[in-house]
Amino acid sequence: MKLPHVVFFEFGVAILAILVVGMICGSRRMTWAQFLSTVIAIVVIQVALFSFIFLYPTKPDSAFAASVLGLIVLLGFICAAVDPPRPAPAKPTDQPRWRIDRPQRQGNAVFLDPGIMIDGVVITVSGDVAREEADAIAAQCLRLAAERSTKPVVIRITTGGGDTGYEDVISSHIGILASRRPVYAVAIGRCASAGMAILASVPAPYRYCTVGTQFMFHRCTLHSGGQVYGPEHLSGDPRSRIDILNASVLAKLRAGYPEIAREIEKIFTTGEDYHFDGPEAWHLGIVHGYLM
Repeated sequence: MKLPHVVFFEFGVAILAILVVGMICGSRRMTWAQFLSTVIAIVVIQVALFSFIFLYPTKPDSAFAASVLGLIVLLGFICAAVDPPRPAPAKPTDQPRWRIDRPQRQGNAVFLDPGIMIDGVVITVSGDVAREEADAIAAQCLRLAAERSTKPVVIRITTGGGDTGYEDVISSHIGILASRRPVYAVAIGRCASAGMAILASVPAPYRYCTVGTQFMFHRCTLHSGGQVYGPEHLSGDPRSRIDILNASVLAKLRAGYPEIAREIEKIFTTGEDYHFDGPEAWHLGIVHGYLM
């Protein structure tokens, strides 16, 4: 091979290498630092080859062999610098794919004086709704209802859910108490699953929450945290049992939150968890205002 051909070959290799590296960098499989280091390596290799060509102009075949060897080294350097394609980050799936779309609620939220929790009687629903708590709350509701006092009772709800059978015990006795004296419900921190049915047992104008309260609707499941949901006396096909529980809870939620009854049915149909906060709870008509 003649010497001018070797020189043109070297120029072509250098230009092509830089273009390839630029394309790789543009596809985000190479960082800018790797791009600069690769370009510097291309320049160093080409300078070394051109030095060899001009030092030994009478040996074009040897210069061509050195050019091919330099091209192989250059390709190896580029392959080592290229990162493997990174998988796209997984998108979070714990949020529902849709939001309840309601017309803008008119008026302003009502603020409940926190002094009512000091001057009134407070019944606390917290933790997992289970037999012991349901029995204690039921007895407390009956005792307060028998007093025939006008002193308000505040149901403080801080629960992530629990047994829907014992939720029914609590809700029923809160209804009895509300027929005898003023009852307010205040959701604080978290009100989810069975807690939404307990909140619905109090009339809408007397339901409140803190702004930071986290709410959640979902359909019943047979197990949650190792605990079976529903009354133990129900037997037979588990699917029939869960259908009974869902029908019961859905009826309570539709009666307690009539403005979003159809949306609640959709949540039960899709089986998704629907999370929302205090301001959205007010916007949906679930609470009348905030505890401030």
